[in-house]
Amino acid sequence: MNRKHLRFIGSCLAVGLVAALALVMASCSSNSTSTSSTLSSIAVVPKYVLLANGATQQFNAAANYGNDTVADITSSATWASSNPAFATVSSSGLVTQLASTGTTSITASLNGVTSNSVTLSSTPVLFDIALSETGTLSGMPVGSTQQFSATGDYADGSTGNITSQVTWTSSNPAAATISSSGLLTVVSVNAGQTLVTAHLGGVYSTPVADAC
Repeated sequence: MNRKHLRFIGSCLAVGLVAALALVMASCSSNSTSTSSTLSSIAVVPKYVLLANGATQQFNAAANYGNDTVADITSSATWASSNPAFATVSSSGLVTQLASTGTTSITASLNGVTSNSVTLSSTPVLFDIALSETGTLSGMPVGSTQQFSATGDYADGSTGNITSQVTWTSSNPAAATISSSGLLTVVSVNAGQTLVTAHLGGVYSTPVADAC
């Protein structure tokens, strides 16, 4: 094969390679654009706010896209307050509390996707309950008692004794019962273990095991 033919074949291969690369790049670009344009979720911060009457709080919204990119959409999102009589939210995410008492949920939406709901309240919001008890019932006779107490942890960082406010439950009342004040009483020493829990407003404590 002479040099002229070799140069011709080489030119054809080069043109073919360039064309193939162009197609691959076009395909990748198309996929990237399609993926990046897919809004998967919206996150709003701060996650909890406790304001005084007339006070304001700036909220921000971040959009998460399908290609793992994040964009600030605070100014382009549609903001909403579930209770505008208590607090309003502007188109830029600025919340203003209008009443001294109440609660509302703040959300941001874009392209049919709605963010997490952020609670704005005039009173602290309970998010956890911790239990403690005095002594143990193991091996104690029928009629023995054990006092439980409940501590509430609130979203603003405060805590409080809510022993008399929670609803107490014994998982095995045949073994031990518990009163509305958190007093556990042994009913049977042969009925096995019971789990004590307390709940308030949909917030539940971690169960505490007691052997009778």
